[in-house]
Amino acid sequence: MSAARGLQEDVARRMRALLGPAAQETLTAEDNLANTLGALGEHEASRLLHTKVYRALRDGTGPTDADTLRTLRNLVIAVGRCGDTEVTRRRMRLTAVRYARGAHVLLRRAAKAKGPRSWEALDALEIMNALGKNLLALDRREEARDAFRAVWEGRLAVLGKDHPETLDAWENTIISGEGLS
Repeated sequence: MSAARGLQEDVARRMRALLGPAAQETLTAEDNLANTLGALGEHEASRLLHTKVYRALRDGTGPTDADTLRTLRNLVIAVGRCGDTEVTRRRMRLTAVRYARGAHVLLRRAAKAKGPRSWEALDALEIMNALGKNLLALDRREEARDAFRAVWEGRLAVLGKDHPETLDAWENTIISGEGLS
């Protein structure tokens, strides 16, 4: 994974030099790097880079642009993983819950016109899943169960009952309802 990080850092640096820091391609390269940082456990660095990219996209292409919404989804996930103490983890998860609720509204609005199989509808389910995970980590089990149930029902309708993501959502619904985390 560190090889991927090195390559992505090089690509982002070259894109900034060639196209400028606000170019769509540069921001996409930086968002990809932020995802890799998160996968490497560098959650704060991931959050900071996702925040930078999100703000640039929001201010450049608008808050409902596809790339802006994808980056916001990534930011919600990154925020929920931050914190080096119990107090900061709780604060970051509460922030992730607020971000997720706002992102869900934007994605549902975008999905309404495009249908349940659109990327916006599927991303809305991903945001709801991130919301459920953060609520569960905050020991808000009923709210988490409701979020996971919405994800399960949405994935069931779109992906089918045997799809791994549908089964994952079903399992999360059971875990949150049974208090098994």
